[in-house]
Amino acid sequence: MVRGGLRVGEVVDLKFEDLLNPPQGQQPGRLRVCGKGRKERIVLLTGEAYTNLETWLAERCARDDSHLFLNEHGKPLSANGIEWLLHATDGKLGST
Repeated sequence: MVRGGLRVGEVVDLKFEDLLNPPQGQQPGRLRVCGKGRKERIVLLTGEAYTNLETWLAERCARDDSHLFLNEHGKPLSANGIEWLLHATDGKLGST
């Protein structure tokens, strides 16, 4: 969220097909995001941010769900779940 400037609702809606391409050389990775008013935009991801995303995907529980982020029960992460995580970590998630 922090590195890509995404809103909570945008993170909740992210799916595998929204990963457009990984970073290549000096070119940042690209992520399709559906924002406010259902407007689509492209978010650029640094190599470090993309590596963090790949690390999460390697640890993510194997489910048929197309959402990128799942909760501990294997269901899509909700906006309330993200807000709880941010509050529970006292903002320390932004450093990862």
